[in-house]
Amino acid sequence: MFALGIGTAIATLWKFWDDPSTPENAWSAIIRLLYAIAITTPAWYAAKESARHRTNADRARQTELELASLGPFIELMQPEKKEAIREDLIKNYFGKGVTPHEVNEPVKIKDLKDLLLEAIKALSK
Repeated sequence: MFALGIGTAIATLWKFWDDPSTPENAWSAIIRLLYAIAITTPAWYAAKESARHRTNADRARQTELELASLGPFIELMQPEKKEAIREDLIKNYFGKGVTPHEVNEPVKIKDLKDLLLEAIKALSK
């Protein structure tokens, strides 16, 4: 989906690169670029959310494997040592809050607006 939006934007640029500047061409290019943005935005959001879900799943899998391997790991240790290890692990695994997901926005809406305005100016020349 993301590739389709990028492809639409590139095709629009390719089609209108050498065309003479007329109001019809400018409106056609603007509409096509809006379609490209409409196609690309949901795909970008889905990719961002997919990465977040993948990170959470990896973290959960690591915790699951560590807790599952605890029993065999401490099986042959002294009982006092087992209890000390378990007490330390209680602090690490239980009673902790969920870390909030931080979104690093590489592109701001203002930057997109400026980019769109520059594209319109370039197409109208």
